[in-house]
Amino acid sequence: MPASGAVHVGPTTGRLVAAGVRGGWLLCDSVSYYGRVPRISRAERERNRIKLVAAFAAQIERDDGRAPTVSSVSAEADVARSAFYNYFTDIEELFRSYIDDAVTALAAQISTALDPIDDPTARLVRFAELALAAFTTQGAAFNAAIDLGVDRSLAGSEDLTPIQRQLIEILHDGATRGRFAPTTADPLVAEMILRAIGTHQRRLALGHADPDRIRDMTTGFVLNAVGADRS
Repeated sequence: MPASGAVHVGPTTGRLVAAGVRGGWLLCDSVSYYGRVPRISRAERERNRIKLVAAFAAQIERDDGRAPTVSSVSAEADVARSAFYNYFTDIEELFRSYIDDAVTALAAQISTALDPIDDPTARLVRFAELALAAFTTQGAAFNAAIDLGVDRSLAGSEDLTPIQRQLIEILHDGATRGRFAPTTADPLVAEMILRAIGTHQRRLALGHADPDRIRDMTTGFVLNAVGADRS
């Protein structure tokens, strides 16, 4: 019989067993060994990642933007704290994933809202309205960014490609149909418009500006910038 603390693979069950303090065999129910380390499926990994992001979102909303900890997020997501690092290097990376998921969700919302609208001018106005409306819900994210010491927001996401692509399509369609100035089809114009819309994000998110006034001013500015035909 091996000494206390020794490790042995049981001959019949294949389970990893260890010598107990008195030399007796003790099955370690939490660990199984069948010739290879158990792997988590890709689908399960994605489910756990989503659970962690959702737990992060719930906590910053509930705690008015106070940044959660790895332990608190893991506990709420029902994911082992040690397993957290299989998905994110730290809480800051989780925050960035949360913002990128928000961008993806906003792109889907904009696509659904614009689908029944044909007129380029109306589409552009609706696009700006939806982007500004999304900013008003980001107060907790801004406070969390401050608490974490990171400069990250919905308008500052590293991957605005889905939203920018939607705007480029609107501008190209408007220019092709003679509703916008020909130069509007330049992708650089879409980038400039997104930056103009994003200028108001912080004030809207923190409740420091009148959303209706900002909406009217911004949509008016954007329509003038593209030379929109409002007839």
